[in-house]
Amino acid sequence: MKKIDRIVFYISQICCGVSCVMLVFVMLLTAIDVMKRYMLHSAILGSYEAIQLGMLILVFFALPYGQYKKALIRVDFFVAKLPGKVRYIIWALGDVVSTVVCFLLSYAAYLQGSVMKLSNARSSILMIKVYPFYYIEAIALFLFAIILVYDMVKSIAAVFSDTYGKEINAIWGK
Repeated sequence: MKKIDRIVFYISQICCGVSCVMLVFVMLLTAIDVMKRYMLHSAILGSYEAIQLGMLILVFFALPYGQYKKALIRVDFFVAKLPGKVRYIIWALGDVVSTVVCFLLSYAAYLQGSVMKLSNARSSILMIKVYPFYYIEAIALFLFAIILVYDMVKSIAAVFSDTYGKEINAIWGK
């Protein structure tokens, strides 16, 4: 499990790096656009569109990192009151549902990217082909699903192993 944990860690770090690069891009573009607008009375052509596409990459690549760090919201104030094994089973079922939905969303984004590629769809101002962004979304959601699978396996293992149960409790609270 340590080797898998290391692989999941590297996936989350790569996703975090991509997300951080896009955050810097979006911040700089916004700042430069605002400064240019106030100083030179003209905006950067297509800056809003570029920021939208940058935010797409930023958000979808932040999800795997957030899941790995357990920074995403998990509403479980009722589940947390249940006994250990029941709690782990409910968490595992939630992880199964989340994983299936994430894989389906990844596949849907891939299909939508294929449709956009066939139709040669472009953004309205910069005329950027949009299909790569659907593929980027599909990849990020797939990586998110991989981390969800890892969490699901740990939740299932917690049902049968006190070691994993203690680890899950330490992460998600008692």
